[in-house]
Amino acid sequence: MHPNETRTHRWASWAVGGAILSALAASACCWLPLVALAVGVSSAGLAQQLAAYRPYFLAVALGALGVAFYLTYRRPRPAPTGTPDSPVSPGGTESVPDACCVPTSPEGSDACCTVSPSAPRWVHRLQRFNRIALWPIAALVLAVALFPNYVNALLGGASAGKPASVALQEVRFRVEGMDCAACAVGIRAALERLPGVVGAEVKYPEGSARVRFRDVPPSELRTQLQARIETMGYRVEWAE
Repeated sequence: MHPNETRTHRWASWAVGGAILSALAASACCWLPLVALAVGVSSAGLAQQLAAYRPYFLAVALGALGVAFYLTYRRPRPAPTGTPDSPVSPGGTESVPDACCVPTSPEGSDACCTVSPSAPRWVHRLQRFNRIALWPIAALVLAVALFPNYVNALLGGASAGKPASVALQEVRFRVEGMDCAACAVGIRAALERLPGVVGAEVKYPEGSARVRFRDVPPSELRTQLQARIETMGYRVEWAE
């Protein structure tokens, strides 16, 4: 394989890796709270900080994908004279670094092979595989990057729990700072761990929350609810 081809494949691989990492960072505001909830820790503060940089991460991911497609599908510049292994410039005095082969027809066609015809068969197969594999990778990157846009449909609303046989009290309030339904799931799980809370319901689109509780003074519960939510990086507005 021509040295320039090896360099091109290497840069294409780096571009794909950068696109994947940027897509993960762009959607971290939604998937990070879910992962943290699974392991029993809170990461809402970090998720909120990452949400502010989401547009930049999206731009980097899309740009890296574009670079990967360009490097994978581009047609190298043909060398007017010389051989595939040592192309030279039109003047015949210096090499042409971008060229990988000479024109394929004596009529001066500008067609140029991305892999030398004398290369082993596995090299040609690897090139075809890279071109085909780039498409599902691109689809995966877009799916991860756009996760906050469709996570609401996947998770939906949160249940307020089953009715209890004893008398329950209820408190309603608004939660500011949520970015997607994953935020609502994390808040609901955190609130349901508080003493006396029977069930919680948090809705992302409306930004509303409802908590049912018992055996706890309302003023004390409000203090606990607000402290827990603000610790996670969100804000509370009490309904009058």
